[in-house]
Amino acid sequence: MLVAAPVLLVAFMLWPRISLKHGGFIPLALAGLISGAPILHDPVIPVPDGAVKLKVYQHNIYVENIVFERIVNKVEREDPDIIALVEARDDTLAPWEARLQERWPYMAKAQTRRYSWARLRLFSKYPIKDYQVRKRDYEPATLHARVETPNGEITVVVAHFTRPWPFKEPEAQMRHYRALRTMLDGIDGPLVVLGDFNSVPWGRIGRRMQDDLGFHLANERWAGTWPGRVNIDDMMDTPGLARFLTIPIDLAFCRGGLVCNNHRVGENLGSDHRLTQFDIWVPEPGALTLDDGHGEDGASSLAPCRGACETPPKRPRVN
Repeated sequence: MLVAAPVLLVAFMLWPRISLKHGGFIPLALAGLISGAPILHDPVIPVPDGAVKLKVYQHNIYVENIVFERIVNKVEREDPDIIALVEARDDTLAPWEARLQERWPYMAKAQTRRYSWARLRLFSKYPIKDYQVRKRDYEPATLHARVETPNGEITVVVAHFTRPWPFKEPEAQMRHYRALRTMLDGIDGPLVVLGDFNSVPWGRIGRRMQDDLGFHLANERWAGTWPGRVNIDDMMDTPGLARFLTIPIDLAFCRGGLVCNNHRVGENLGSDHRLTQFDIWVPEPGALTLDDGHGEDGASSLAPCRGACETPPKRPRVN
């Protein structure tokens, strides 16, 4: 297997028609995958008695997706409890919002044009009590929301990290990680962080999420999500790339007593990323302790808004 890494590097250097915009660093990414990625299963975390299961659909849908109806049809068939979308343009989703909200009546999105560039969207069958949207250069685009489940509140953070070198300077992603960590330090209680990390689970960000911040990874490390199709040019819907040629960068992490498992990778549906699905098990409130990430009152809290960010106006719940 190690022999394949230099072969891919040579292929990269001899492939003159590939540009960085259209995935020219794919051979480099695959070289790193083949030469050293730990293809291992994480330890199984037992699901506590009385836990409630939430099904999650997660997808970077691609900002120029021209077949969004396929995604709508997919989520209606899968019927998840929570839908988290990345690169979700307002004009792409606008024709479908009413249809989606028939089944997922609670929705979180940017309320102003300034933060609409975050292009993040959250739909839920359960009440979204409050949320904030951020989009600033020195941190990942984030949407973080408090969701009321049958077993109490959980916090959901959807994030989109900047791309790695050579698209950005080498430290750009670590600046985003440090900003995200500051945000997460202000969140107590059950917490799931998911989105497009533009980084693999065994990379700098993934390792720190697990080793320093106490999260466990929902993904199967061997199941790639990007590149999701053969051609990633704008405005094209091409066949999916063979799974063994992809790397996992659409990640999900859980802590605070949550157990995340049963992670699956699916089709691309017009995106350059494959969709993912997984289950969140929310324990009964009495099963959680202070060590699980709760505050003194046992309640989850939304991170404080430091600097410029957006908090939507209060609105009545839809029952």
